[in-house]
Amino acid sequence: MAHEPGLALALAQVGRGLAAAGYPDRAMAPTEQAVGIFWRLTATQPGQYETGLALALNNLGIFSWQLRRLSDAVAAQARAIEFTRRGLAAGPPAGSLLARAFVLDESELAQCLGNLSVLLWASRRREEAVTALQEAVATARRLAAVAPAAQESVLADLASRLVTYLGRLQR
Repeated sequence: MAHEPGLALALAQVGRGLAAAGYPDRAMAPTEQAVGIFWRLTATQPGQYETGLALALNNLGIFSWQLRRLSDAVAAQARAIEFTRRGLAAGPPAGSLLARAFVLDESELAQCLGNLSVLLWASRRREEAVTALQEAVATARRLAAVAPAAQESVLADLASRLVTYLGRLQR
């Protein structure tokens, strides 16, 4: 249906707003609905809404983490990375203005990988956490070389976390 992309976006924004207000439990339902709608849209219109799905899954992973649902958080974050990679590989979507609103860049990939590293570390999957974080740092480093003012703080945060993880693993 023509209204579904706008509805999914609105639901995702409601979820983010509720979580930002301190209600991650109440953020789950609209975020899960947004994921479901984006999932259907992606199945019927590949290349158009994968980035919206990636962003909604990223939020779902964060909210699941806040609710201490670690395995759900890891699964959602891993899927967010999968769809972020697809969206980046496909390039900006053609089609409706709303579809084009979901343009990703590599900073979202670095963010998702950084989020996944925290979740994997908390799951005691240390080596996987380091691998995800190394990719996040490499991505942030590339971005900081092009846009230092916008990306150096992100790179610093990710690199600091990587040093901490490697230190804890005595590497």
